[in-house]
Amino acid sequence: MTRPPVRWSHLRHMARSPAHYKYNLDTPFQPTPAMVMGSLVHELVLSGGRDKFAVFEGERRAGKEWEAFKSSVEPGTTIVKASEWDEAEMIAEAVLHHPAAVDAIDNGQREVGLSWTIAGRECHGTPDVLGLSLADLKVTNDASPDRFTWHARKMGWLGQLAWYYEAARQTQPILPNRVSIVAVESSAPYVVTVFDL
Repeated sequence: MTRPPVRWSHLRHMARSPAHYKYNLDTPFQPTPAMVMGSLVHELVLSGGRDKFAVFEGERRAGKEWEAFKSSVEPGTTIVKASEWDEAEMIAEAVLHHPAAVDAIDNGQREVGLSWTIAGRECHGTPDVLGLSLADLKVTNDASPDRFTWHARKMGWLGQLAWYYEAARQTQPILPNRVSIVAVESSAPYVVTVFDL
């Protein structure tokens, strides 16, 4: 049996226990509303469009209008409410108008899939930005330096960037000279803080 490549989204659970790692490896992924918002902001900031999302303009997710809309959407597309889309646009605008965030995001290619090996195991990952800069965009409830660093450790984001840096070391002709997390708050006034690691 072929083993799938190791991905950080699963591997980070090993910090808690091997049982949690295996459970997350074997259980179908169900994104939380916060994860959907993060993915939506990523799409707007890094891709500039709505390729992976469909916006439902209706009032509630039930009834004939909802069922008709659901059946018209391509498989694999995430459906979001108009209010979620509007909020994501405001969050994305905050990032795109922040000079330090733009500097981190514009110094490399966006969302390039990488494959490499560690101890003979195939690994895979897709950093948000890789080039002169290695950067990841994170949507959070608090981007202040004292609170965000706690959240980043809890979520394993520092390990994720080390994971991507190892991928860059093995696959790229030039190593990034800057490693950053671009953190943006999920509610107004959508504060953006860039953390250089």
